[in-house]
Amino acid sequence: MPAEGHAHYAAAKAAVVMHARSAAMEYGRDGIRVNTVCPGLIDRDGLARAWPEGVRRWNAATAVGRLGRPEDVGDACVFLSSPLASWITGHDLVVDGGASARPTW
Repeated sequence: MPAEGHAHYAAAKAAVVMHARSAAMEYGRDGIRVNTVCPGLIDRDGLARAWPEGVRRWNAATAVGRLGRPEDVGDACVFLSSPLASWITGHDLVVDGGASARPTW
């Protein structure tokens, strides 16, 4: 999602997603699947102390009420690389605890 003061980040993230979608189109017939994973805020040691207001806002905004864990993102990557996702390509899997499902208006 775009945010004031973060145009460079939003543009770079959008470029990666579009590059992956183009690669999915180019390499799909060769049996190569290309997807992206877009994680939300992932917890780390000291994050709550360093950015308490941001962590509080994130927890309030998510459907599950918590920060992500590294294994949440890892599980999504394992799924996408598994045979269970054999017909998924050119997709951006958002792993954010439901934060992006929240209306912004």
